[in-house]
Amino acid sequence: MSFFSRHKAFANLLLLLMSLLVTLLVLEGVFRVLVGSGVLSLPAGGSLGRTVGLYEYDESLGWKNRPGFDKQKRYKYGDEYREVRERINALGLRGKDVELAKPEAGLRVVALGCSRTYGYGVSNGEAYPA
Repeated sequence: MSFFSRHKAFANLLLLLMSLLVTLLVLEGVFRVLVGSGVLSLPAGGSLGRTVGLYEYDESLGWKNRPGFDKQKRYKYGDEYREVRERINALGLRGKDVELAKPEAGLRVVALGCSRTYGYGVSNGEAYPA
């Protein structure tokens, strides 16, 4: 390869990269104008009312369990699949529906923790808090 052909290839590559950069900057500007004017709306990660499967966004908590969520899922353990039912009650807790007010006779216990406490991958009655 001659000196001229090597520099021509470099110049073409540089021109291609600059064209790509200018195109991306123009697209960024167009999207900013469209979103800013309200013509286009994009869901934000912290938008109110946003739900993603089991979870929903909460302004004070961040993400929380979605009350009323009830779904049968399949999880793979090794070579086997397992059917699991995940149900969230009206209070946003895993398990059967309970009244918010505690009955006079009785004891209430709440288990707070990570995905193991939640019982990720097992049915409601199989998680250790149950």
